[in-house]
Amino acid sequence: MARDITTIPNIQVDLIDPRTGRMDRAWRMFFENLWTLQGSGTTDITVEDLQKSPQFEPPIPLPDDVSPPQIQLLADTDEFRLAPPIINNVPVISQIVTAFTAQTSIVVTHNFGKYPVVNAIDNTGAVVVPLTITHSSVNAFTVTFSAATTGNIIAVIGY
Repeated sequence: MARDITTIPNIQVDLIDPRTGRMDRAWRMFFENLWTLQGSGTTDITVEDLQKSPQFEPPIPLPDDVSPPQIQLLADTDEFRLAPPIINNVPVISQIVTAFTAQTSIVVTHNFGKYPVVNAIDNTGAVVVPLTITHSSVNAFTVTFSAATTGNIIAVIGY
């Protein structure tokens, strides 16, 4: 019986990465693992063994003094905030996501009181490197792109 059964990548993962024209990394790893498990025909692995998924392991429960994160929708905006997990009534991390469409400049007000880590992701899911990220204060910043871009700005702060 196999020790490391590999599951098929998510149905949303294209076999060929449209950005590179090459086989997607998840699919390549899947096929390589199947080849390793199959052992070039020298093992007794069956098709049924290859179709089995890993054993389900239930999630580790949170301690009593930790609350799970909750999504907070911000009124009259395209933003939502993932409320931080709380340990002993102290937030551990905060995050805000700002959606934008066909813009070259986006102002994000986060009110963290600190300079956050900023990431930009376009509507295909690719990380985009902006021209500039300018912090106007510890509560707001502006992201500027070289061309009109659509996607999300993610700002994260840890405590």
